[in-house]
Order: sequence, then C-alpha cells, then structure tokens
Amino acid sequence: MKRYLLAAMALLGASTMSLPANAQADYSAFCKWDEVAKKRGGTDRVVRTLPITGATKGGEAQTFTVEVAGANATAQTKINFDKTASVLQATKGDQLNVAPTFYNLHWTHFYLYIDYNQDGVFDEQTELVSYTHYRKNGTGDFKNSLGETIPKGDVFNGGKLPVFTIPESANTGLTYVRFKADWDNINPCGNPGAADGSNSLSANRGTICDFMINIHSKETPPVPADEFMVTVEYDTNKGEVEFEDVETGEKVDISKPIAKDTDLWVIVRAKENYEPISILVNDVEKIGEMEDTDFISVDIMEDTKIKVVFAPKTYEFKIQFDNTKVEVVTALDDDSPVGNRVEGGTRVYLFVNAKEGFELTSLKVNNKERLKDLDENHLIAVTVTENTTVVVEAQEAAAKAYTVTYSVKNNEGGTLSITNKSDGSEVKSGGKVQANETIVVKCVPAKGYKLSELLMNGVNFLAIAGDPEHTSFNVPVDTDYVIEAVFVKNTAVDGVDVAKAKVLAGEGAVIVAGVEAGTQVEVYTLAGKLVASVTTQGASHKVAVASGAYLVKVKSAVYKVQVK
Repeated sequence: MKRYLLAAMALLGASTMSLPANAQADYSAFCKWDEVAKKRGGTDRVVRTLPITGATKGGEAQTFTVEVAGANATAQTKINFDKTASVLQATKGDQLNVAPTFYNLHWTHFYLYIDYNQDGVFDEQTELVSYTHYRKNGTGDFKNSLGETIPKGDVFNGGKLPVFTIPESANTGLTYVRFKADWDNINPCGNPGAADGSNSLSANRGTICDFMINIHSKETPPVPADEFMVTVEYDTNKGEVEFEDVETGEKVDISKPIAKDTDLWVIVRAKENYEPISILVNDVEKIGEMEDTDFISVDIMEDTKIKVVFAPKTYEFKIQFDNTKVEVVTALDDDSPVGNRVEGGTRVYLFVNAKEGFELTSLKVNNKERLKDLDENHLIAVTVTENTTVVVEAQEAAAKAYTVTYSVKNNEGGTLSITNKSDGSEVKSGGKVQANETIVVKCVPAKGYKLSELLMNGVNFLAIAGDPEHTSFNVPVDTDYVIEAVFVKNTAVDGVDVAKAKVLAGEGAVIVAGVEAGTQVEVYTLAGKLVASVTTQGASHKVAVASGAYLVKVKSAVYKVQVK
C-alpha cells in the first residue's frame, strides 16, 4: 500500500494549505503543485466545476458545486486549486455522484480521494473512492472503480465518475477531499517517477482541486415521549416469541414504536423438547406469571427489553424390576449413564435379560407392552418425550420337556420299550420327558431275529452302544427324539463287505477306505444331525469336518470317530 506525502514529491512545493479552523486533521503536508517552478503546460484544457449530488444532511438533500477554473472558463494556466473553504455536507450511507464540467478537455481521466480516517494521508487502496480509467502497471484493459472495462482513451460517459457510497466506517466531521484530472495514474499527487516530464501532471495538462466534506452519522428520529420501543432476545432454534394487543387481539410489530399504556400479550412458544425457563422484562423475572398458559401480559410504560430463555425439557425416567430375577442396564447414545431425569427427545437404550432360572413375562413402557420389541441381543430403545416409567417382570422358567416318539419297523421281529431311568416309569410313544433326564431304550428281538438298526433321529445308534448285544441303551434327553428299531432274520446281511471298510479320523477330516467307488457315505453328529453326504470316487475318500465326535454311516454299517 503506497501513501504519498509532500516530502516524497520532488516536484511539489511545501507551502501550507489554508484549512477551515475546525478541520480534524493536519492536512498541511498534502502535496501542492508548485505553480512557480512547474507551470501547467498549455491553457486549452479546462476543468470548470465539480457538481456533486446525492448528499444529505438530516434527511434533506444538499446542493453543492465546487468552482474550479470557473463555470464559463475557456483557459486554465495553473494545476492546483485550493477550495478547502467549500464544504459539502453529507451523511454516512449517502451515494454520491460527481460529474465534472469542462472545456476542450481530451484524453483525460478523473480520480476522487476522501481521507475517511482523517490521518492526513490519502491511501490509494482504501481512500481512492471513484475513478474513470486505470490500468494496473500500465497494461491491459482500462477499468473504472466499479471494475467495469472502459474504452481506451478519451473522456468517457461525459466525464461522470462512478457512484460511490460513504461507508459507515468513515470518521465523522470535516474531511479532506481531492479531485484529480490526469492520465492513467492513481497517485493522488501525480506521477512521481516522471523525471523527464512525461506523463506528469504538467505534461498531461492535469488539475488538482482540494475541498472539504463534513461527514455526519445517520440521525435516528427521536421517539415521541408517548411511544416506546420494545426489543426481544431469544434463541430462534429453541422457540418463538410473538406479540398481540390485549385489547384488539391483533399482532403487534415491535420494530415500530408502541404507544404508551399499550397492554401486550407476550406469547412464548417453545419448540419440541424445549421449555421456557426465564422471561425477563427489563431485568425483572416474569416466568412465574405464565402458570398454565403460554403468555404473560406487559404494560408498556417505557422502553422495554424482553429476554426469553429456553432450555431442553427434561422428564422423569424410572425403571422398576426385581434384581433377583432380572438384569437391566441403561445407557444413552454416547454410552453415558442415565439419570433420574432425561432431556426430551433422548433415546435411552436398555439391556434387559432374565437371570438363570427365570424368564421375562412383561416389559412395559408407560403401561404399553414392549416385550416383543427386544432384539436378539436383549436390547430395546426408548425415546423419552414424557415422564417415563419402565416396568420389567419375570417368573420362574418352566422346566423344558422334549417329545419321545418310537416304533418297530413293520411291527415285526421284536419289541421296543422306553423307560425313565430315574424312576423306571414307562415312557409312552409321543410322551414328554424333562430335559437332561435319561431314558433307557431296550430292544428285544423275537426268536430267529436280531436287531439290525436302532435309528435315533435317522442315525443308527448301534455304533455307540455299550451293550455288546446291542439291545439296551441309556440316552440323555436334550432334544426331541424319533426312534425306530429294525429287526431282521438272523441270516447274513447283503451289502457292503464291512470287514473291508475302514473309517479313520484324520486332521480335520473323516477318512473312509477299503470301499468300492460309488459307495454312499454319510456323516452325523452324535445328536443325529447330518453334516455331510458324499459318494466315494475310489477305494478311499476324505470328508472335511470340524473337530468333534461323529457317526459315520457306510451303507448299513455305522462307525464312531473322534476328529481333532
């Protein structure tokens, strides 16, 4: 940023300019053209007057014109015109129009400066308020102060400078103004580098005219004594505040003065999950006057300031349960604990699970049954929008029982009976047996028959029988069972030569060897669940399984293996 003073100008004189007695800054150092040493080149280019419109004072338009060479001048021999006795009255926010009048003026550009901060220095960047032509670094298109591209060369748009606005940041009071006619140069004192005289104010037959502007602040019309202003402060994200005339019921615009003795309804509406916690009227708390309403009454007797404070609405949150039967854990979205009061709109997460030996029978949220809403992880989310009570109930879990169904294939070749080992009572087919009880499965072949298969849920249980005669078995009950005994006449069994088949446990696999290609092999868990069914491709076959105990069926033969 460049600032230009008289001391920096070799071509300028040092005589003091005459200023009004009440000027607020020392402008004596501003450059003034030395008319004796540097006479203006030529007399044919004349700036006559500087008419300015758009200025106001106290709301009234001002008429103002600065006489430069003179309204009818046809010759001009000097460059500098000290017109600081002329004062333009203007107000912050005014939009000013400057339209120089001139005679025989060609190839000239206009520049206007105002010392807004009154420091006695014209700042090119902030105080060059309007100009008609300028090219930075002397290249490219000409631009005016509005950034518009301007045709190269001669006086443009009748010489009118672009309109500009007096900013709110300007200092008030008497302020120095400079008008300059020159060629493509924003230095308020003219081109300082033109030692050879080229592009100097003299060579360009330019003009400097200094005058004053008295800047005023905008005036706020006084409010009549029988009217007062009402202001309100609140967070619009949390609520709304409106005003109505108690007498007429009409809405009141508080941006305008309110007549004295007007009785106002101050209507306070909180947004969802918020509530008003304070209403200050000229710093006096009035929240207690709301009671069960959403408004208070205020009698306007003076300028009135109202402040409404909204806060998140909170609700009571209670959980009722028997901790000997039920486990309940609560948390918020951020995993923080849940207190006795919860902000409206908050989601509370509950982990609800019955303790061992018990089962949940009810989970009510404000008397609404929500037990079915528990997910597989025993979690439920409750959004709090009112005082909330959660009640969890449980009872002793009923003993688990399983169904046992059994029969003899084709009802021939022998009998099948099942008893409860604990008391020897008979278990009838289709009857129930308590979980973890043991049943005794007994097969008795008829004369000339033998037990060929004992199918439990489709698996031949003979392979794991403890009785060498394969007729009696102890079976723990941990699932429903379908049991079938198969008796055959005591003759040779057709089929696979089981003497040749071998079933081995490999690392993570069952290995079947000594069989013909195309032999069917099935692998079951001890509970009878089929986990693999394959057809061998050769004399041996490998079936991948997880570690554990398995029953391997090779046609009619069953083998038990333990895979690691």
